[in-house]
Amino acid sequence: MLSFYDRAKKDRRFLEALEALESKLVDGQIVVERVVPKLAKLFFCKKGQPSSLATMRYREILKNLGPV
Repeated sequence: MLSFYDRAKKDRRFLEALEALESKLVDGQIVVERVVPKLAKLFFCKKGQPSSLATMRYREILKNLGPV
């Protein structure tokens, strides 16, 4: 949600969090690190596996950032 707000786009903490997330990408995809037990059976929540839905959301965040 923060990526929709101009103020957040320039906030050092938000940018650091995004940078930390980027450092964990594997082949350009978000890989699930922790799983909420109630979500563990869902196809997009397999620990250690790339998540197409999470990757799609990550790309949406980057798109929202546009020119900073």
